[in-house]
Amino acid sequence: VLALSAAASAELRENRYYAPEEEKPWEEAAVVLPDYPDLQRGEWFELYINPTYRNKVWLQLPVQQAADRSMRYVLAVQPQGGQLNMSYEGMRCGDRHHRSFAFGDNTNRRWIAPRNGTWRKFDSYTSANDPVRGRLMAIFCNDGRALTAQELDQRIRSMGGHAVRIKSDGGQRSGSSHAQPSGGFEI
Repeated sequence: VLALSAAASAELRENRYYAPEEEKPWEEAAVVLPDYPDLQRGEWFELYINPTYRNKVWLQLPVQQAADRSMRYVLAVQPQGGQLNMSYEGMRCGDRHHRSFAFGDNTNRRWIAPRNGTWRKFDSYTSANDPVRGRLMAIFCNDGRALTAQELDQRIRSMGGHAVRIKSDGGQRSGSSHAQPSGGFEI
């Protein structure tokens, strides 16, 4: 039985149409920028980064999984006392890469292409210096594999923080409690 199994496996590998998933070169799916987000609409999730991180971070749900199995998402970060920064980004779980597809122009409500929009390796050094993407990598990826849409949604909700609804006056609601964002939050 073992000999038959080994022979069948060798025959499959020699077949020119057979290529295991891990041996195929990764090819990026087309990047389609989403509409510029309206922070007063849609579902936003406030992310918990770590006990010392003081900026506010929101993730727009749902996170999309592209045809190339990368995760694509809209992120909003507001430094204490600073302006809101929006970005449309991607993350690859299998080889731990990150890419910024576009940055937000809040005045003109449009996306702007970055100067260097290439995929970059996300290692422990990068993670220590970029706690937001490090946290997203921990949430989005499970042992190097991308999660299904349902697994990802559950994982964001259980590991990420809490859902918020942004009020028109710039405050946010989370359940029945009200929290006022710090700084000049203008959403």
